[in-house]
Amino acid sequence: MKRLFFNLFLCTAVILNGSFAVAGEKIILAADDWCPYNCTPNSARPGYAVEIAKAIYEPLGYHIDYVQASWPEALDKVNKGVYTAAIGSEPDELPSGVFPKETIGYVNNIVLQRKEDVTIVNSVEAIKDKRVGIMKGYDFTGDPIGDYVVSHVGNGLIREYESEDGALTLVKILKNNELDVVIDERTVLKYLSFQVSRISDFKEGTQLSSNLPIYLGFSPNNPKSKKYAKIFDEGIKRLRKSGELELILLRYGLDDWK
Repeated sequence: MKRLFFNLFLCTAVILNGSFAVAGEKIILAADDWCPYNCTPNSARPGYAVEIAKAIYEPLGYHIDYVQASWPEALDKVNKGVYTAAIGSEPDELPSGVFPKETIGYVNNIVLQRKEDVTIVNSVEAIKDKRVGIMKGYDFTGDPIGDYVVSHVGNGLIREYESEDGALTLVKILKNNELDVVIDERTVLKYLSFQVSRISDFKEGTQLSSNLPIYLGFSPNNPKSKKYAKIFDEGIKRLRKSGELELILLRYGLDDWK
Protein backbone atom coordinates (compact mmCIF):
# COMPACT_ATOMS: atom_id res chain seq x y z
CA MET A 1 0.00 0.00 0.00
CA LYS A 2 2.83 2.41 0.85
CA ARG A 3 4.51 1.67 -2.50
CA LEU A 4 1.24 2.22 -4.36
CA PHE A 5 0.74 5.54 -2.59
CA PHE A 6 4.31 6.63 -3.45
CA ASN A 7 3.88 5.72 -7.12
CA LEU A 8 0.61 7.63 -7.32
CA PHE A 9 2.28 10.61 -5.65
CA LEU A 10 5.19 10.51 -8.09
CA CYS A 11 2.93 10.30 -11.14
CA THR A 12 0.79 13.16 -9.85
CA ALA A 13 3.87 15.30 -9.22
CA VAL A 14 5.24 14.59 -12.69
CA ILE A 15 1.94 15.41 -14.39
CA LEU A 16 1.54 18.64 -12.46
CA ASN A 17 5.11 19.57 -13.32
CA GLY A 18 4.37 19.07 -17.02
CA SER A 19 7.23 16.60 -17.48
CA PHE A 20 5.18 13.52 -18.27
CA ALA A 21 5.45 12.21 -21.85
CA VAL A 22 2.70 11.60 -24.33
CA ALA A 23 2.49 7.82 -24.80
CA GLY A 24 5.29 6.64 -27.06
CA GLU A 25 6.92 10.08 -27.38
CA LYS A 26 10.43 9.73 -28.78
CA ILE A 27 13.51 11.78 -28.05
CA ILE A 28 16.02 11.14 -30.83
CA LEU A 29 19.67 11.75 -29.89
CA ALA A 30 22.30 11.90 -32.62
CA ALA A 31 26.09 12.11 -32.98
CA ASP A 32 29.00 10.36 -34.62
CA ASP A 33 30.81 7.71 -32.57
CA TRP A 34 32.46 9.54 -29.67
CA CYS A 35 32.96 6.84 -27.10
CA PRO A 36 32.73 6.86 -24.08
CA TYR A 37 30.25 9.78 -24.38
CA ASN A 38 28.23 7.94 -27.03
CA CYS A 39 29.24 4.56 -28.44
CA THR A 40 27.52 1.81 -30.43
CA PRO A 41 23.71 2.13 -30.53
CA ASN A 42 21.69 -0.72 -28.99
CA SER A 43 24.79 -2.19 -27.32
CA ALA A 44 25.42 -3.09 -23.69
CA ARG A 45 27.39 0.16 -23.37
CA PRO A 46 25.87 2.75 -25.73
CA GLY A 47 27.82 5.56 -24.04
CA TYR A 48 27.43 7.28 -20.71
CA ALA A 49 25.59 10.30 -22.14
CA VAL A 50 23.03 7.96 -23.70
CA GLU A 51 22.61 6.05 -20.44
CA ILE A 52 22.16 9.32 -18.54
CA ALA A 53 19.45 10.41 -20.98
CA LYS A 54 17.66 7.08 -20.61
CA ALA A 55 17.82 7.32 -16.81
CA ILE A 56 16.35 10.83 -16.89
CA TYR A 57 13.65 10.60 -19.55
CA GLU A 58 12.45 7.01 -19.72
CA PRO A 59 11.01 6.89 -16.16
CA LEU A 60 8.81 9.80 -17.31
CA GLY A 61 7.43 7.80 -20.24
CA TYR A 62 9.72 9.01 -23.01
CA HIS A 63 11.57 6.65 -25.33
CA ILE A 64 15.21 7.47 -26.04
CA ASP A 65 16.30 6.62 -29.58
CA TYR A 66 20.02 7.07 -30.24
CA VAL A 67 21.26 7.17 -33.85
CA GLN A 68 24.71 7.59 -35.33
CA ALA A 69 25.42 10.03 -38.12
CA SER A 70 28.41 12.05 -39.24
CA TRP A 71 28.77 15.17 -37.09
CA PRO A 72 27.77 17.63 -39.86
CA GLU A 73 24.67 15.52 -40.61
CA ALA A 74 23.78 15.23 -36.92
CA LEU A 75 23.99 19.00 -36.40
CA ASP A 76 22.07 19.70 -39.61
CA LYS A 77 19.21 17.37 -38.74
CA VAL A 78 19.02 18.65 -35.16
CA ASN A 79 18.83 22.19 -36.52
CA LYS A 80 15.98 21.15 -38.82
CA GLY A 81 14.12 19.30 -36.07
CA VAL A 82 14.55 15.84 -37.62
CA TYR A 83 16.54 14.78 -34.55
CA THR A 84 15.80 16.07 -31.05
CA ALA A 85 19.31 16.74 -29.74
CA ALA A 86 23.00 16.46 -30.59
CA ILE A 87 25.14 14.64 -28.03
CA GLY A 88 28.27 16.49 -26.96
CA SER A 89 27.53 19.75 -28.74
CA GLU A 90 28.76 23.21 -27.86
CA PRO A 91 26.71 26.42 -28.29
CA ASP A 92 29.11 27.60 -31.03
CA GLU A 93 28.30 24.46 -33.05
CA LEU A 94 24.55 24.85 -32.67
CA PRO A 95 24.11 28.64 -32.42
CA SER A 96 20.31 28.62 -32.39
CA GLY A 97 20.02 25.49 -30.26
CA VAL A 98 18.39 25.16 -26.86
CA PHE A 99 20.86 24.14 -24.15
CA PRO A 100 20.31 22.94 -20.59
CA LYS A 101 22.22 24.66 -17.82
CA GLU A 102 23.75 21.32 -16.85
CA THR A 103 26.57 19.82 -18.94
CA ILE A 104 27.31 16.21 -19.85
CA GLY A 105 31.02 16.77 -19.25
CA TYR A 106 34.06 18.86 -20.08
CA VAL A 107 36.39 18.14 -22.96
CA ASN A 108 40.11 18.57 -23.54
CA ASN A 109 41.31 18.50 -27.15
CA ILE A 110 44.78 17.07 -27.74
CA VAL A 111 47.25 16.06 -30.43
CA LEU A 112 47.83 12.29 -30.69
CA GLN A 113 50.87 10.79 -32.43
CA ARG A 114 52.44 7.37 -32.91
CA LYS A 115 54.99 6.59 -30.21
CA GLU A 116 57.88 6.18 -32.65
CA ASP A 117 57.49 9.74 -33.97
CA VAL A 118 60.51 11.55 -32.53
CA THR A 119 58.94 15.00 -32.94
CA ILE A 120 56.60 16.24 -30.22
CA VAL A 121 53.96 18.38 -31.90
CA ASN A 122 53.59 21.34 -29.54
CA SER A 123 53.69 24.32 -31.89
CA VAL A 124 52.49 25.52 -35.29
CA GLU A 125 56.01 25.09 -36.71
CA ALA A 126 56.11 21.48 -35.53
CA ILE A 127 52.83 20.59 -37.25
CA LYS A 128 53.41 22.30 -40.60
CA ASP A 129 55.06 19.29 -42.26
CA LYS A 130 52.82 16.67 -40.62
CA ARG A 131 49.92 14.75 -42.14
CA VAL A 132 47.08 15.82 -39.87
CA GLY A 133 43.61 14.28 -39.55
CA ILE A 134 40.52 15.85 -38.01
CA MET A 135 36.81 15.09 -38.23
CA LYS A 136 34.71 17.32 -40.46
CA GLY A 137 32.61 19.79 -38.50
CA TYR A 138 34.81 19.78 -35.41
CA ASP A 139 35.94 23.21 -34.24
CA PHE A 140 39.46 23.50 -32.82
CA THR A 141 39.84 27.28 -33.16
CA GLY A 142 40.97 29.42 -30.24
CA ASP A 143 44.40 27.80 -30.02
CA PRO A 144 47.34 28.59 -32.35
CA ILE A 145 47.69 24.98 -33.53
CA GLY A 146 43.92 24.59 -33.87
CA ASP A 147 43.61 27.87 -35.77
CA TYR A 148 46.36 26.82 -38.17
CA VAL A 149 44.87 23.37 -38.78
CA VAL A 150 41.32 24.60 -39.39
CA SER A 151 42.50 27.37 -41.74
CA HIS A 152 44.69 25.00 -43.79
CA VAL A 153 42.31 22.09 -44.33
CA GLY A 154 42.72 20.75 -47.84
CA ASN A 155 46.33 21.90 -48.31
CA GLY A 156 47.44 18.32 -49.01
CA LEU A 157 48.66 17.62 -45.50
CA ILE A 158 45.66 18.55 -43.36
CA ARG A 159 42.72 16.29 -44.08
CA GLU A 160 39.10 16.27 -42.94
CA TYR A 161 37.20 13.01 -42.56
CA GLU A 162 33.44 12.50 -42.38
CA SER A 163 32.20 9.24 -40.90
CA GLU A 164 29.63 7.84 -38.48
CA ASP A 165 32.59 6.12 -36.79
CA GLY A 166 33.97 9.52 -35.78
CA ALA A 167 37.41 9.58 -34.16
CA LEU A 168 37.72 5.81 -34.49
CA THR A 169 38.38 6.47 -38.18
CA LEU A 170 41.26 8.79 -37.27
CA VAL A 171 42.90 6.38 -34.83
CA LYS A 172 42.79 3.52 -37.35
CA ILE A 173 44.39 5.68 -40.05
CA LEU A 174 47.04 6.91 -37.60
CA LYS A 175 47.87 3.32 -36.63
CA ASN A 176 48.26 2.41 -40.31
CA ASN A 177 50.84 5.20 -40.73
CA GLU A 178 48.65 7.12 -43.18
CA LEU A 179 48.61 10.12 -40.82
CA ASP A 180 51.22 11.55 -38.47
CA VAL A 181 48.90 13.43 -36.16
CA VAL A 182 45.23 13.38 -35.23
CA ILE A 183 43.38 15.95 -33.13
CA ASP A 184 40.37 15.13 -30.98
CA GLU A 185 39.21 14.87 -27.39
CA ARG A 186 41.60 13.23 -24.87
CA THR A 187 39.15 10.81 -23.23
CA VAL A 188 37.79 9.73 -26.62
CA LEU A 189 41.25 9.15 -28.13
CA LYS A 190 42.44 7.17 -25.13
CA TYR A 191 39.29 5.05 -25.13
CA LEU A 192 39.47 4.36 -28.87
CA SER A 193 43.20 3.63 -28.81
CA PHE A 194 42.40 0.51 -26.81
CA GLN A 195 39.94 -0.57 -29.50
CA VAL A 196 42.42 -0.57 -32.37
CA SER A 197 45.81 -1.09 -30.70
CA ARG A 198 47.58 -0.62 -27.39
CA ILE A 199 47.56 2.77 -25.73
CA SER A 200 51.38 2.45 -25.47
CA ASP A 201 51.56 2.61 -29.30
CA PHE A 202 50.59 6.28 -29.13
CA LYS A 203 51.69 9.42 -27.33
CA GLU A 204 50.17 12.79 -26.64
CA GLY A 205 51.49 15.95 -28.16
CA THR A 206 50.23 19.25 -26.85
CA GLN A 207 46.80 20.07 -25.40
CA LEU A 208 44.84 22.52 -27.52
CA SER A 209 42.02 23.41 -25.15
CA SER A 210 40.91 22.51 -21.66
CA ASN A 211 37.65 22.03 -19.81
CA LEU A 212 35.27 23.06 -22.58
CA PRO A 213 31.68 22.33 -21.49
CA ILE A 214 29.59 20.06 -23.72
CA TYR A 215 25.84 19.51 -23.65
CA LEU A 216 22.83 17.82 -25.09
CA GLY A 217 22.03 20.52 -27.62
CA PHE A 218 18.31 20.53 -28.44
CA SER A 219 16.75 21.55 -31.73
CA PRO A 220 15.75 25.20 -32.25
CA ASN A 221 12.88 23.88 -34.40
CA ASN A 222 11.28 21.62 -31.83
CA PRO A 223 8.66 23.42 -29.69
CA LYS A 224 9.36 21.03 -26.80
CA SER A 225 13.11 21.71 -26.62
CA LYS A 226 12.88 24.10 -23.66
CA LYS A 227 10.82 21.53 -21.80
CA TYR A 228 13.33 18.77 -22.58
CA ALA A 229 16.22 20.98 -21.40
CA LYS A 230 14.45 21.73 -18.13
CA ILE A 231 13.76 18.03 -17.55
CA PHE A 232 17.44 17.29 -18.16
CA ASP A 233 18.57 19.89 -15.62
CA GLU A 234 16.25 18.49 -12.98
CA GLY A 235 17.09 14.90 -13.86
CA ILE A 236 20.87 15.15 -13.75
CA LYS A 237 20.66 16.71 -10.28
CA ARG A 238 18.47 13.80 -9.19
CA LEU A 239 20.90 11.22 -10.61
CA ARG A 240 23.84 12.93 -8.93
CA LYS A 241 22.09 13.06 -5.57
CA SER A 242 20.88 9.45 -5.69
CA GLY A 243 24.25 8.04 -6.72
CA GLU A 244 22.89 6.67 -10.00
CA LEU A 245 25.12 8.99 -12.03
CA GLU A 246 28.20 7.61 -10.29
CA LEU A 247 27.14 4.05 -11.12
CA ILE A 248 26.64 4.90 -14.80
CA LEU A 249 30.07 6.54 -15.04
CA LEU A 250 31.76 3.62 -13.27
CA ARG A 251 30.68 1.38 -16.15
CA TYR A 252 33.02 3.44 -18.35
CA GLY A 253 35.82 3.83 -15.81
CA LEU A 254 35.04 7.52 -15.27
CA ASP A 255 34.41 9.87 -12.37
CA ASP A 256 31.83 12.64 -12.11
CA TRP A 257 33.05 15.69 -14.03
CA LYS A 258 31.80 18.09 -11.34
